Amino acid sequence: MTSYGLLHNTLSGYSFYCAGFVFGECIGVTDGDTIEVLRDHTAIKVRLEGIDCPERGQDFGQKAKQFTSGLVFGKAVEIRPIGEDRYGRTVARVYC
Repeated sequence: MTSYGLLHNTLSGYSFYCAGFVFGECIGVTDGDTIEVLRDHTAIKVRLEGIDCPERGQDFGQKAKQFTSGLVFGKAVEIRPIGEDRYGRTVARVYC
């Protein structure tokens, strides 16, 4: 990778967190507390900050996913990144 490419990738991620907020469209719901957002032709996994829902396969996991889907799926969302979790997902507050 060239120095330019490395710098671009570094700054792209940096600007995402430093922007304060970004806009995108919710294109998927993994479970009750994780969504997928399309921003600039790139899908971003977003963990909802402060929310902990049952996972798929656990009691009420499907209901939690359906509830979150009803709130955000297919809608324009505003993401306010807080950080990143151990799985590489962006942890953020999400507004519709």
